[in-house]
Amino acid sequence: MLAGLPPYHLHTHRFGQGPRALVALHGFGLSGDAFARLVPAFPEHTLYCPDLFFHGQSHWSGSLHGLGPAQWRRLFTAWLAQQGLAQFDLLGYSLGGRLALFTYAFLPAQVGRLWLVAPDGIQPNAWYRLATRYPPLHGLFRYITAPQTNLFHRAVGLARRWQWLPPNLLRLAEQQMSRPELRARVYRTWMLHRHLEPDLRQVAQLAQQHRTPVRGFTGTHDWLVRTPHLASWLKTMPTARHTELESGHHRLLEALAAYLLAHPAEPR
Repeated sequence: MLAGLPPYHLHTHRFGQGPRALVALHGFGLSGDAFARLVPAFPEHTLYCPDLFFHGQSHWSGSLHGLGPAQWRRLFTAWLAQQGLAQFDLLGYSLGGRLALFTYAFLPAQVGRLWLVAPDGIQPNAWYRLATRYPPLHGLFRYITAPQTNLFHRAVGLARRWQWLPPNLLRLAEQQMSRPELRARVYRTWMLHRHLEPDLRQVAQLAQQHRTPVRGFTGTHDWLVRTPHLASWLKTMPTARHTELESGHHRLLEALAAYLLAHPAEPR
């Protein structure tokens, strides 16, 4: 453990045996083993895939207010040292995409290639900001996600009745918060990582300065991360490319693996 940080454990999955390293950060509700399907698409890499906190076998035992930018930087650089990684490619999917963007900003010289798969943090999320950034609303967010309340399901029913949100997005919300333990994980995950928001302008400047290839992917049927937001930001970097895959949000890793295997000349 690092001095000044509460007890934690960051469990890591390792796949492949290639000479290059790919650090992959997963999305909400998954774990590091979700990236096992990418091994055939990255034959020259060994994949290092940590379970994020409150997912898989990783845990965080401290306050949900205890993981700020400085703490994440210390924690992540210590994890890299434990894995023996000095140079690596970095891939982030969904929530892991936000963490990958944030992480790249303090380690640009160590990242050879940045992969972003429907990354969170690219487009504004008013609900997320309201629930996590304003202390008066923390209690309401905790109450909505509490195991003993059905307020969440009432809110979804109203949103469906009055057509406040797209049906696909409502179905996704119900899947992610259908059970008490899932609602509790939403609260803990959002609250713990709320200060780790990337500065997109800074990331773009660093990518140009270090000439880091940036590869972005979105899904045609993804209601969480829409193609125009990522595509327009990637256009600000001459080293960036974007591809839209025929997929929804939760099938994007599978679609990415299929795409890369079908395009063996795609730079890795």
